[in-house]
Amino acid sequence: MNDDIRFDDRRSAAWRDAIVETARADQASGGSRKRVWTVIALVIAALIVSGGGVAYALSASVRIGPSTVDVSTATATPTVNDRETPTVVPPPPVHSPSPDDPIDALGAWQACEAIGLANYAADNPGAIPQPFDPEHPPTQNDDGTYQAMVGFALPQPTQGAASIVVICTVGGTLGDPAVVSWTMKDI
Repeated sequence: MNDDIRFDDRRSAAWRDAIVETARADQASGGSRKRVWTVIALVIAALIVSGGGVAYALSASVRIGPSTVDVSTATATPTVNDRETPTVVPPPPVHSPSPDDPIDALGAWQACEAIGLANYAADNPGAIPQPFDPEHPPTQNDDGTYQAMVGFALPQPTQGAASIVVICTVGGTLGDPAVVSWTMKDI
């Protein structure tokens, strides 16, 4: 066990300054023996806890008698924070889609869903399209069009089919999607 436990010089100086300022402020306001005894009790507690090093550092500047320092000229020195100020990175600008933008995967899927609703679900009440799955989006063709597939749950069990899939090739813009071709298949 190391009996020579000490604060670094900066921390010791901060403790000394705090205790001395408290004692000076107490004396300037008429003094209170209770506060002086509290400081002494804290020094003794620090002596017991630390084995002497901290208490010695704390008690080195404590004076119980009258002080010769002029209290009116004592000023507090602000503590300088050595930590870096975090840098705030603004979020990237959000692009609001324009109707003139080329069709994207979601737009192609929505156009294909509309074809399925108009040509299959309209004739088969209760047929429900499967929701868009961002894990399996439509694929983009070399010419910029998309091949989209939208599955529809069958409203009634049908022998040999579990669902209907509408397959579309969609191009154009977001504001004016163009369905190049479409077909339906039962699977």
